[in-house]
Amino acid sequence: MIISVWREIRNIKSPKILRHLPSDMSSAIGGSITNPATNAAATVSFDDLGRLRLIPPTVADASERLRDQCREFSSKVNEFSSLVGDIMAIVEARAGEIEKQKLKTIALRTAVEREPARRVAELNRISFLLRERQMQLDRLMAQTETYAKMEQEQQGVLDALIAK
Repeated sequence: MIISVWREIRNIKSPKILRHLPSDMSSAIGGSITNPATNAAATVSFDDLGRLRLIPPTVADASERLRDQCREFSSKVNEFSSLVGDIMAIVEARAGEIEKQKLKTIALRTAVEREPARRVAELNRISFLLRERQMQLDRLMAQTETYAKMEQEQQGVLDALIAK
């Protein structure tokens, strides 16, 4: 009989309906029901909304507070996770910028370290060109002197031929 009463009680949603229950069902609702499987007594009560409760109201309230605290903690953890994700994105962006600047600095340092060698090579190249042009100038000057002597000789021969 208790199990059949239990089945009927599960279908009841409102405390108003419970007032119209027969007296034998009302006593079953307010008392304890024994579970045949475990042979343990369970207290049956109704909460403020008229829902059937198998656990004491203090335990139900503590359970609801714990659920609310867990939800609040979960939302805080999600918010923290979001903040950490944002910070990680900022740090990664800054790391990329730092890496670019580091590579530019390395390139500039390498260029500065190579500059003296480049200048020496440029000086050697210019010195070689200067010597080469000086040799070309000396050769052309010697050629010019030779042509000038040849011209004087030819002019002398020409003057001698004309004077005769």
